[in-house]
Amino acid sequence: MSIDPEVRPEGAHEAAGRSPHGWRAAVGTGLVVAIGLSALLALFVSLAVNAKPHGLVVDVVGPDAAVQQIRAGISAGLGEEAIELVAVPDQQQAIADLQDRTAAGALVITAQGPQVLIASAGSPVIAQLLTSAATELSGSAAAVQVTDVVPLPADDARGAGLGSAAFPMIVAGLALGAVAGLRFRRTGDRLVALATGAVAAGLLFSLVLHWLGVIDGRYLASAGAFALAAVAAGTFVAGTVSLLGVAGMGVAALVLMILGNPLSGIASSPALLPSPWGAIGQYLPPGAAGTLLRDAAYFPDASVWGPVLVLLGWMVLGAIGLTVAARRSDRRVSAAVPAAV
Repeated sequence: MSIDPEVRPEGAHEAAGRSPHGWRAAVGTGLVVAIGLSALLALFVSLAVNAKPHGLVVDVVGPDAAVQQIRAGISAGLGEEAIELVAVPDQQQAIADLQDRTAAGALVITAQGPQVLIASAGSPVIAQLLTSAATELSGSAAAVQVTDVVPLPADDARGAGLGSAAFPMIVAGLALGAVAGLRFRRTGDRLVALATGAVAAGLLFSLVLHWLGVIDGRYLASAGAFALAAVAAGTFVAGTVSLLGVAGMGVAALVLMILGNPLSGIASSPALLPSPWGAIGQYLPPGAAGTLLRDAAYFPDASVWGPVLVLLGWMVLGAIGLTVAARRSDRRVSAAVPAAV
C-alpha cells in the first residue's frame, strides 16, 4: 500500500521540524505582535509626553476684574483648555467644593494678596501645579499663601502610597477571577470564591495601608472600596475565562493592566492625561477603583456613585459571561447524555 507524499500522518510536520502553518504564518505572527507592541508604546509615550491639565476645575473668589486677569494669565501659561475657572461667592464655598471634589483647587483674591486652596489628598501633582501657577501670576512666592484643605497623612506626605496600591489591587482582581474561573465549574462556587476573596482582600488591604500610614481614618470605607474593586474585576475575569478559557486571561489583562492601569491616572490625576484618555480610563475598572478608593479614604463628602456604577457594570458584565458559560456547559452535558445511552 502506497502513501500519498502530500498526506502526512498527524504529528509528521512536527517530526520533520516544520510547523504545520508554515513560515508565512510565523512571519505574520511576528509582524502582528511587533505592530501591536508599537501601538502600545505609542500610547504609553503619548500619555507621558502630553501630560498636562485638561478641564481642571478651579474656583476663584474675588472681584470680576481680578478673575478675568487670572483667566487671561492662566490661558497664556497653560492653554485655554487646561483650567476651567469658576467664580464662587466666598471662601467657604470654595472649601466645600474642594472637600466634595467639585473643584481641584481655588484661588482667593484678598487685600493681603492671593491665597491658594489645595487638596493634596486629591492629587499632589495638581496641588503643586496650582501653587506654581499662583506664584507665577503674583510674581512672588512670598506673596502667595497656600492652605491645604484636604492634606495627605503625615506618614505619606508625597502621596506615593495610594498610587503604589493600584497594581496589587489590579492583581487581586486578576488572581481572584482566574482562580474562580479555572478552579471551579459551578457558577455558585465561583461567586462564593469571588465574594470571599474580595471581602478578605478589602479588609486586609485597608489594614495594610492604615498600618503604613497611607490612610489615617475611614477604615471600613476604604476596605469597601477595595472589596468592590476586587469583586468587580474578579467577576469580569472569571466571566471571560469561563467563556474563552485561558485566552480569557489575555482579554482580562488587556482591559485591566495594559489599558486600564496607565489610563487610570491614580498615580497623578485623570485630569492630567491627554483627552479623551483620562475620561476613557474612568470607565475601566482600575480608573474607577482608583477614584473610589481616593474618595473613600480622604473625601467623605464626595459623591461615589460614578465609580461605583462603573464597577457594578463590569461586575454585571462578568456575571453575564458566567451565566452564558454555564448554560453552554449544560447544553453540552445534555447533548452528551443521549449519545452515551
